[in-house]
Amino acid sequence: MSLQSGPEPLFSIAIPLFNHEAFVGATVASVLAQDEGSFEILVSDNASTDGSVDAVTRLADPRITVARNPVNVGFAPNLDRAVALGSAPRVILVSSDDLMGPGALSTYRRVIDALGTQAAERAVLTSPLALIDEHGVPIAVEEQHAPIASLGAVDEVLSRAAGAPVRRVPAAALLASAMRSMRNPLPFASTCYPRALWEQTGGYLGTRIQNPDKWFHWRLLGIASEVVYVDAPLFQYRVHRLNREKARTNAQSMKHLMDEYVTMLEASDSLLESAGMTRQELRAAFLREDVAKRSMAFAATGQGLTARRYLRMGASVIGSERWRDSWWWRARAVVALGPLAPAILGKRAGASISASPFHSDL
Repeated sequence: MSLQSGPEPLFSIAIPLFNHEAFVGATVASVLAQDEGSFEILVSDNASTDGSVDAVTRLADPRITVARNPVNVGFAPNLDRAVALGSAPRVILVSSDDLMGPGALSTYRRVIDALGTQAAERAVLTSPLALIDEHGVPIAVEEQHAPIASLGAVDEVLSRAAGAPVRRVPAAALLASAMRSMRNPLPFASTCYPRALWEQTGGYLGTRIQNPDKWFHWRLLGIASEVVYVDAPLFQYRVHRLNREKARTNAQSMKHLMDEYVTMLEASDSLLESAGMTRQELRAAFLREDVAKRSMAFAATGQGLTARRYLRMGASVIGSERWRDSWWWRARAVVALGPLAPAILGKRAGASISASPFHSDL
């Protein structure tokens, strides 16, 4: 139920929620504390079994809308349910354990105004994340989520508006970089996009278990004009036991690989054209980045069983073309070391596994 009234807000702050009673109150409070007041908060609870909803409703602010799913619909469908609760022209998805930093919305508002209406309609805004622990204590600032510095130039007008360096990156260039590395080009919490583009892409969809945000971001960049990167940590990603444990389990790793395989299959011709890639190049990227490099990283960190499963999965879906790929042979050699791999290679070899956390709040 919502008590929202008054003029149409600029920002929809969508918060997918599941069993985060300990954190979600602080998440919503960090939005309510913004000095830019043109927002609505949309909380879609995915059948939580703890006091998560009560932690939100206790705040009793008319800008908050809370909807409760009768059953757990899965992570990706709940993202779309959260976004669909509102109508504001700009959308930001914030996890229910993360925080919006002071001045985040006012900074984005100034950048949007400086862009002008026409440019802003197809522009995606984002920024790096500050990492905090479960108690909210700062840990570090995440490095740039993609090679933005090499792809875009600093815009002096937007930088003055933001009060921080701002780079403008062609969306197609960032998409090409992401698809060739099989990575998520944009952070989850700090990315702000036009609602019209969410509608045009069809949303997050329900076909990815681990990385619906990555699949959405690829399709988003396929139709956006540019990414505007504000080089200041405007949002805070909370690192705690539950999200780290989810990312490390063998089952989660195999779900991730299945997601990557489906992404490779479902990339449309128009998306490949936007990135300037052929389908064969995308298959090679999947074999290199998601099968070979990850299997080597798992082997180097003592996760030999997962490493072997990655190779078997790669063999089953790529077929005979793997024998012509040098990365496949490297991976086979590393995995063949078995329990000797960590001692020979060292744990630092595991750094090729993405440092970005999986989003699997099922």
